[in-house]
Amino acid sequence: MRAFIALSLAVVAGNFGARPSEGLQVSQVAPVVRVLEGRASVATVQGLTHLRVGSPEVSLSQGGHVELGLLGSTQLRWPRRLGLTVRGYSSFGIAPERALDANPRVEFLFLGNLDVELRRGSLTLDLPQGWTLVMGRGSVHLKELVDGRLQLVNRAGAAIQIIDRSSSKRRTPKPLVQGQSLVLPTL
Repeated sequence: MRAFIALSLAVVAGNFGARPSEGLQVSQVAPVVRVLEGRASVATVQGLTHLRVGSPEVSLSQGGHVELGLLGSTQLRWPRRLGLTVRGYSSFGIAPERALDANPRVEFLFLGNLDVELRRGSLTLDLPQGWTLVMGRGSVHLKELVDGRLQLVNRAGAAIQIIDRSSSKRRTPKPLVQGQSLVLPTL
């Protein structure tokens, strides 16, 4: 029974052969991307890779950029820490210096739909239209509306800090608490 529990914990953690005390610390685990539906292109320092459903995961340990087609779906995850599921036409990247950071930052140039589940640390999302979200543990849903505005739902967890990076005079909303939703205006 103990062997089964240990194997189950290793599988869930994505750490098949190592003991929990071996290898990288949680804050140093490299992000990986995989395709759930459709196709995606991933640019890393190793070059351009075209992924389809069933393709092996690609490590973004040195940063990278992902482009997803209209009918595609990808998962970007830092094992044991956080996962982002991106659907629809989207373009996002991770700067090399932030890939292994304890508090990663993901920049979206285009965004279809996004679901985030954060278990440890914090996450910064740079979104289209000049918005930045900073979140702690929790679950968030984002989608771009037809008119370019972003709909944000804090499904569970800590309040989400919303920052306006643009030079416009938009009113910055208060932090979004659990259970609230908000539509962020365009420029």
